[in-house]
Amino acid sequence: MKRILNRIFQLTRLLELIISIAILIAIGISMITLVSGLRDLLSHSLEENAFQNFLAIAFNILIGIEFLKMIYKYSVDTVIEVLLFAIARQLIVGHTTVVENFVGIASIAVLFIIRKYMFVPELDIDKKEGIKR
Repeated sequence: MKRILNRIFQLTRLLELIISIAILIAIGISMITLVSGLRDLLSHSLEENAFQNFLAIAFNILIGIEFLKMIYKYSVDTVIEVLLFAIARQLIVGHTTVVENFVGIASIAVLFIIRKYMFVPELDIDKKEGIKR
């Protein structure tokens, strides 16, 4: 039984690796889009949505990078970082109502409170191996 569970764990690690490679390729492609978005921003800087589009691409890349780090770090801190970036992206790039802005800001405040007062880094240390997950 333990051998089967070990194989399943190895398979999940392989699937994580495949997904990580796909995300890395997508981030690379998005970087090309970011460069062309910067060029568009320079040539169409007076257009209303040019900067918003550039910010949306940049935030998507940042969220992808943080998500990739989350896959391999397995810590509460990386999960909170991904959530912070995702909420911040929605607040900055999205056209939200006052209520949605308030909920987003309250969510960020709650995440900071969790990070400061409830996050115990020692819980993310694997006792057997003595390394951070």
